[in-house]
Amino acid sequence: MAKPRVIIADLDTGYIMALELKFIQYCFQQIELEIITDKKYFHDFFSTPQQADVLIIADRLYDFSLKNHQLNHIFIMMEQYEEVNTEEVNIDKLFKYTSIQDIFDVITSKSGISFHIDNMKKQETQLLLVTSATGGVGKTTVAMGICACLAKNKHRVLYINASRLQNFHHMLKNAQPLFLDEIDKKLKNPTEQIYLDIHSMIQKEIFSYFPAFPSSLTSLELEFSIYEQIALGAKKSGDFDWIIIDAESTFDKEKIQLFNRADKVLIIMDQTLGGVIAVNNLLSNIEEDSIKKCIFICNRFKQNVYNALQESEIEIKFTRNEYIREFDIDTNIDCEQLVQNMEMRNISGLLV
Repeated sequence: MAKPRVIIADLDTGYIMALELKFIQYCFQQIELEIITDKKYFHDFFSTPQQADVLIIADRLYDFSLKNHQLNHIFIMMEQYEEVNTEEVNIDKLFKYTSIQDIFDVITSKSGISFHIDNMKKQETQLLLVTSATGGVGKTTVAMGICACLAKNKHRVLYINASRLQNFHHMLKNAQPLFLDEIDKKLKNPTEQIYLDIHSMIQKEIFSYFPAFPSSLTSLELEFSIYEQIALGAKKSGDFDWIIIDAESTFDKEKIQLFNRADKVLIIMDQTLGGVIAVNNLLSNIEEDSIKKCIFICNRFKQNVYNALQESEIEIKFTRNEYIREFDIDTNIDCEQLVQNMEMRNISGLLV
């Protein structure tokens, strides 16, 4: 029996890699998978009659002429969310920035293709470290935006701001910090079951989060390791799909420990020469296994400004994975607004 033929056509190579990986993970050797990322090749490819069980296509590539081919089911990946689907029984519109897992599940269920995926294990809780080599690059805004995007796509998310002096709660509806008596009772002398001890402190808006401390760790006589202890306890509990640790740019033994603990690391930077040099320096102090976990995001990208990631003459020790263009932001921005940022939605989709 011939294997089902699945074609994925999208010019966004970063996005398409994540979807391709999902098919490889679940359906390796069960399908014939073809990837198209070049517009000219796409038009040449469909200039002759084609037959496929599934076509997954970006909305900007789709046109009605594709109905002339023998395509059993077409999934159009929409850049903008739409409630109404098509009337054709073999054509579905999917919001592109839903989680990759959800998209894969819809495609496999609606296409009628049978894959042997029942024995796949549920993904364990992922610990994501979000950090930077320098301050002032919008790391916390990106971290909270990613949390919100994941949560909107039905993932259980816990956000932990791992700073010695915190400044994140202004982006939440409830900016109330922890009370001193709670800190004295449960955090001054943490037990092995610290997560259970502090579980009642955790708040939830779009996503769950550990509230801010009322002052610095030093003034409260707390160790930085308290964040790692809470994160590991939460991971062990299985209460969350993602635990996101937003760690400051300071590089010390605690940061190295977080790198080692994390399943994935987002390194946020800007496009300046100083920013690129700082990331190079950071990587020279990290073990190779930890570097393999890293995803590099250029935040606050400006199109017509010098971009050291492309124009610099120095050797760059990493590959930038995604840009987030600069957008209007003020002190009143909240996480609901961050969910609207297409590039943050894209990054959250790549993580899943």
